[in-house]
Amino acid sequence: MDGASKGFEEKSFFEYHLYTLPRRVDILDKQVKQIRLIDPATTEVNKKYIYEPSRGNDVQVKLEFENSESANLGMPLPAGLVRMYKVDPDDDTMQLIGEDRIDHTPRDEKVSLKTGNAFDLVAERKQMSSNRIGSNIRENSYEIELRNRKEDDDNVEIVVRERFYGDWEILSESLPGEKTDAWTYEWTIPVNAGKKVKISYTVRQR
Repeated sequence: MDGASKGFEEKSFFEYHLYTLPRRVDILDKQVKQIRLIDPATTEVNKKYIYEPSRGNDVQVKLEFENSESANLGMPLPAGLVRMYKVDPDDDTMQLIGEDRIDHTPRDEKVSLKTGNAFDLVAERKQMSSNRIGSNIRENSYEIELRNRKEDDDNVEIVVRERFYGDWEILSESLPGEKTDAWTYEWTIPVNAGKKVKISYTVRQR
């Protein structure tokens, strides 16, 4: 590759990463010019649907991939805005499907990008009861309904992510979930096209 076509060169320096363009670039007055930071790569992307009641009733759509050499990537990614496109099969044009910002991401770490909210997936949470057990202990029961309004055979899995604070424990649940950290509990729920699924649970909080 000659100097006129080389892209940015990356190297580690102290606790940072430097990105240097080893050639001259001319920018005319009031001109906007884009320069490629990394070469194009092909990698597998996992699409996830996530519902967080604390953030409202929208079901988020996220794309996730591993920034690793085995996934044809594997270089430190600087923080910035990422725009995502998908080819429209009807006319082969590239359509913008969303944009998100990433933090500085080392190699071999997961990248998660939010494209937006799912149009055909509907979620709703209702509080069914609230009981005071002691001076600072409450037991709250909730019901969550997930509805898939997509076309036939477009089945999905929706991750329901609840966040709790203080001391808490799940006392009962209609479907099994898992505690992923000190503040988070998740259920992964299959919802077939044209169907709806309800889950319920009771949590005790101090």
